[in-house]
Amino acid sequence: KGLARTLAKEKVHVNTIALGGTLTDSFKDGITKRAQKQGITYEAQLAQEVDNIPLKQYATQEQVAHVVSFLLSKASDHMTGVNIPLDGGFHRSY
Repeated sequence: KGLARTLAKEKVHVNTIALGGTLTDSFKDGITKRAQKQGITYEAQLAQEVDNIPLKQYATQEQVAHVVSFLLSKASDHMTGVNIPLDGGFHRSY
């Protein structure tokens, strides 16, 4: 918030995205390794991992890209100092 307020006079927007798990290739590899270690399928491991997330899923790279695209677009011209949780509802703040 402080940086957003300081840079506002320069017309610089400062916003953040608080990511939860995002299904990148390396993240998927980690899920695969944990599944193998437990002797279960990738799908079963994934289901266990997302069980405590209200939407029961990790974000896709495309979903992250959509939020980034929005923040870079004219649609966000009146936003600064905003944190966008992109975590499937895991973080409980308002």
